[in-house]
Amino acid sequence: MPSLRSLTSSAVALVAVAGGLLVATAGPAGAATTVQIPSVRAAYTDAFQPLTSHVDDQLGQPVGLWRDGTGQYHLSRAYYTFDLSAYAGLSVTSAAVRIPEFFVADCARASGVALYRAAPFTAPTWSRPPARQALLDATAEDAAGCPGAERWDVTAELTAALAEHRPALTVELRLTGLRELDPGNHRLFTPTAAIDLTYNRPPSTPVPLVVDTSVCGSGTPILSTNATPFVSAYATDPDDDPITTTLAVWPQSDPARRTEFPGPFGTVPAGVLTDDGTYLLSARAVDPSGAASEWAVPCAWYFDSHPPANAPTVTATGGQPGRVGAATSFTFSANGDADVVGFRWGFDAVSGPVLPADAPGGSATVQWTPAAPGTQHLVVVGVDRVGNTSPAATLDYQVASDAPTIEDLDPDAPFNQNRTIVFHPVAANVVDYVYKFKNNVEHVVPAGPDGTASVVLLVNKSGGGSDLTVYSRSADGSRSASGSALFNPRSAPTVSSQQYPIGGPVGAPAGTPGVFVVTSAVPGVLSYTYRIDGGPKVVAPTDADGNLVITYTPATSGSHVITIGFGVMADNITVDGGPYTFIAG
Repeated sequence: MPSLRSLTSSAVALVAVAGGLLVATAGPAGAATTVQIPSVRAAYTDAFQPLTSHVDDQLGQPVGLWRDGTGQYHLSRAYYTFDLSAYAGLSVTSAAVRIPEFFVADCARASGVALYRAAPFTAPTWSRPPARQALLDATAEDAAGCPGAERWDVTAELTAALAEHRPALTVELRLTGLRELDPGNHRLFTPTAAIDLTYNRPPSTPVPLVVDTSVCGSGTPILSTNATPFVSAYATDPDDDPITTTLAVWPQSDPARRTEFPGPFGTVPAGVLTDDGTYLLSARAVDPSGAASEWAVPCAWYFDSHPPANAPTVTATGGQPGRVGAATSFTFSANGDADVVGFRWGFDAVSGPVLPADAPGGSATVQWTPAAPGTQHLVVVGVDRVGNTSPAATLDYQVASDAPTIEDLDPDAPFNQNRTIVFHPVAANVVDYVYKFKNNVEHVVPAGPDGTASVVLLVNKSGGGSDLTVYSRSADGSRSASGSALFNPRSAPTVSSQQYPIGGPVGAPAGTPGVFVVTSAVPGVLSYTYRIDGGPKVVAPTDADGNLVITYTPATSGSHVITIGFGVMADNITVDGGPYTFIAG
C-alpha cells in the first residue's frame, strides 16, 4: 500500500481537479438553483501524533488506519468547514457533502466513512478534537471510478442550518467501529470539499398593501365606509416561479375571525366586515414547491358604515339679522353624539373640508362675513371619523345691506334744478363716500364726524332719469355694498285738444280738423319733434312760453297716436316726450 507522502504528485493534480468542480450552476427560469459551496478550512488528526495539528495540508486528508513511508501506522480522522452565510434563509431542495478521493486502499470495499456534524475548529489535535455533535449520514455514496468521490446526504442538516441562519457547518469524517482499525478501509481525501446545494428561494413578502385606493404606510390613516373594499398586495419570485398569493382580513379585536381568500387582489368577501372598528389586512406568497414568504406586516384600517343618526344644532351668536361686512359667529353642536368628530357646512349646500369639533360629540364655531344682503340658507352636517354624514341642519339667516342710505332733501325740485343729497352710513367707521352720477366718473366726498356727507346734484337727464350709486369706505380700508337712487322729475309735456280729448272719450267725427296744444312742463324748451300715426317726423319750434300747437285732421275713425319726441332746450339739454292717444268718431 503506498504511503501518504508517496501520493504527493497525484494529490496536487487532483486538488486542481477538485477545485475546478466548485462552481455555481443555475437551472432554467422557474426551476431550482444548484450551487457548490466550497470548504473554507480542512484539517485532520493523527493518533500517532496526538498533540499535532494538521490544517489545510495540501497532501490530503487521511481517514482510517494508514502507514507512512517508514512503516509507522497512523489513525486519522478528517474535518471540513463550509461557510453558509451567503445562503441563509434559502429553501433547500437537496444537499450533499461531496469530497474527491486521492487514494482508496481497496476499491473492492464499500466506503464505511460516516459524516458527523462537529464543533468549529481552529487547530484540532487527536487529543483535543472538535466536539462531535450529531451523525449526519453513515452511508457514503461512492461515485463512479476508484478513486473517485464520496457523497453524504445532508439535506435535513442544511435545511435546518439555513433556516436558523447558522453561519457555518463543520463536518467530521471517520470510519466507524472496527473498520477504523482495518488498513483496507483507509481513504485519502482531497483538502478541498464541497456541498452540492440545490435550493429554491421563497417569494418576496407582498407589498404594498392597498385598501381601495389607499396605500398602507403612506402616513395617512386609512378610513373606509365600504363593506367590501378592493384590497391588493403583490409579491415577486427571485426564481421567476409562478406564485400564489393569499390575502387575510380579520378584526383587530378578534384574530379568531380571520378570513383568507385568493389574491393578489380582490374584494373582501361580503359579511367579513360586520362591525364598525379596526380591521387588519395581510398577505403571503407561495411558490409551486411550497416555499413561502413571510406574512406581510398587517395593515390597519378603520371601517364604519353607520352615519351619525341625528342632525347637529346651529345657532348664530348675537341673534339676527346680520349685516353685510360684519362678521357673524355660528356654533355647530353634535349634542353629545360621540360618533361626530367634525362638521361640514356651507350656504345652500355643504362644501369644503371638515371643521373639527373640539371633542367627539362636541361643537365648533366659525366666523363668516356676509358679502351680500338677503336670506342666506346655511346647511350643516355632522361628520364621523370615516366621512359618513348625519342628516342636515339648516338655518335661514337674514343679512342686511351695509350700503349707505340716500336722502333727497329736495324731492319736489323740478327738472334741471339742483338737489341736496345726503349720504347716511350703515357700515361702521365710515371715512368717506365714493359716488357716480349720470356717468361712470367716480367722485369722493369725505364723511363728517357723524359719518354723513352731502352733495348738490343737478337733475336734468331725460329718458329714464339720472342714476346715482354710492358706497362708503371705512377706516380699516373695507368698502360697503353700493346703494343707488333714480332721480326722474317729470319733464314730458301735456297734450290737450277740444276736438279730440287725449286718452279717453271718443272725439269729433273723422274729417273734423283738430287742434292739439303741447304745453311744456319745463320752461325754456325751444322745439319738439313729433309724428302722427307713425308718419314722418316733424321738428316744430315752440312759442315764447315753450308751447306748441299742432293742427291735424284725422281721415279715419278710430284710434290715432301723436308721438312727441324729445324737446330741446337752449343748452342742448333734452326733455322727455311720449305717446298721446285720441279717438276719432
